[in-house]
Amino acid sequence: MNKQKIIVKVQKSMFTSDGSCSILIYDKTRKHTLEMDCPDELAEYMGDEPKMYFEALVPKEGAGFIELQQEVAEQEW
Repeated sequence: MNKQKIIVKVQKSMFTSDGSCSILIYDKTRKHTLEMDCPDELAEYMGDEPKMYFEALVPKEGAGFIELQQEVAEQEW
């Protein structure tokens, strides 16, 4: 499957009803979005930061996973 590299924002939820950490991942156009429980490794990496930006790989066509790559500087969107 061919993949393309994009920039995504990873944003932690401020509050959840059960006290768990959830995240929202999306690109500038919101063509690619994902809401999920925050993996422990990512929660630890983000620490107290409510949002971070990453390079990510996504399928060029059709559905698939958003694969986070390296962290990038904060974006203006």
